[in-house]
Amino acid sequence: MTFDERGERNKIVGDVKPGSILRLSADTYHVVSRYGDVNAVIRADIQVLPGKLTEATILHKAADITLKLVNERGGEAIANTTWSVLSAGGHVVVEATGAFPDFVLASGEYEALARNNGRTYQHTFEVVPGEDREVEVVTSVSELAAQEAVVNN
Repeated sequence: MTFDERGERNKIVGDVKPGSILRLSADTYHVVSRYGDVNAVIRADIQVLPGKLTEATILHKAADITLKLVNERGGEAIANTTWSVLSAGGHVVVEATGAFPDFVLASGEYEALARNNGRTYQHTFEVVPGEDREVEVVTSVSELAAQEAVVNN
């Protein structure tokens, strides 16, 4: 809980693997746990008492999501696709290029924007904790019309 000259906490140890045992002095520690490289971050203050074993379990509400631009449901992924994943508020969460970008995302609602050959396709999806899955963004006009009909009803 000590701070440096910029008001940030001093890092004591990094890259601690699950199941590790650390020997720490009695104090209160601020733990930052990251799952993946995007937005699945949990912060917690943990108090270590003198002479006691303190067990800390951090549960992330996130899932591994693979994006895929396809011409029809279940189809082959289209290469050379540029991706943006937006939060429900419209902020860019992560960007990537490729046929199968893979991210760990915190639970919530997102919008995937796929750009390929001068066209942009979008699909709203939800991340449910622990449910790793593929999210397909479909390019076919009939599929897009069906999605639009569901939204308008």
